[in-house]
Amino acid sequence: MNIIRLLSVLLTLLSASTYADEIRPGYLSISADSELTYQIVLKLPMKGDRILSLYPEYPEDCTAILKHSFQDGRASTQYWQLECLESLQGRKISIPNLQTSSTDVYLRYQNVDSEYHYRLTARHSEQVLAKNQGNVWSTYTLLGVEHILLGWDHLCFILLIMYLLKSKKQLLLSVTGFTLAHSVTLVASTLNWVNLPITSVEILIAASIVFVAREVLINDKKSSLTVRYPLTITALFGLFHGFGFAAVLQDIGLPTQSIPQALLSFNIGVEIGQLLFIALILLIQNLLFRFIEARVFIQYTCGFIGVLASYWFLERCGQLVMSF
Repeated sequence: MNIIRLLSVLLTLLSASTYADEIRPGYLSISADSELTYQIVLKLPMKGDRILSLYPEYPEDCTAILKHSFQDGRASTQYWQLECLESLQGRKISIPNLQTSSTDVYLRYQNVDSEYHYRLTARHSEQVLAKNQGNVWSTYTLLGVEHILLGWDHLCFILLIMYLLKSKKQLLLSVTGFTLAHSVTLVASTLNWVNLPITSVEILIAASIVFVAREVLINDKKSSLTVRYPLTITALFGLFHGFGFAAVLQDIGLPTQSIPQALLSFNIGVEIGQLLFIALILLIQNLLFRFIEARVFIQYTCGFIGVLASYWFLERCGQLVMSF
């Protein structure tokens, strides 16, 4: 028990300055006005006040002119005009700094006839434009998987639900409610049917984690709203988390010619990520609970998550107050 307490304290101290969803993808859109003139939209993720330096390199005969830019605390959005002596079709675009970065950049290239989608990574930091069509399904599915697996607040919520609901039927109902609800708000928010400020959404997400952590720690099935109404409670919180999922799509945009495919594949990716996380947790628990008492481990884990989520809640409330 002393070891678990020590780990809990250390993790709390180490996490005191961390952010949920710390790593967000960048976005580069290249749209042809004519054969030699292009409109560029570049979204660079921010960490605090620092803008990640993921600027693209264009062919030497191209000149980029910055028109205007703005920051929203999550990303720096920049609008450029690119003028070239030759068409970009069949030519290489690269982002050298991606090779030492922990994030990706999603590249959209639109010429007069077609739209192309690519994902640039540390291993693949350059792309010949229109060499291949790219694949919306694989690009946005992988984005969904990465987003859920790097979204610590979403994972904390799922883990707490696993600890709270012992019945397989209850767990199935809760996962179903969570999935359906976040799918609804994901679509509604991404298509701009409903919008909430991202800071407010993140406050609600943190509050949902604190609420479920408290219910796990109290361990009273009769008074636990989540145990009594698993579908209703997780669906309600799923609505908040769906707005959080939508934020990443709003950061990088949607392919104008393939919006339904992108939304569906991103949502599929989120569900794949959730299932991978649940399977990993079950595997780790089967091994860990041979050496540590399950009840004690769950109590300290949920206590740690509750403290961390409380910190996120207070921090995000502070950000909201400072924005006024």
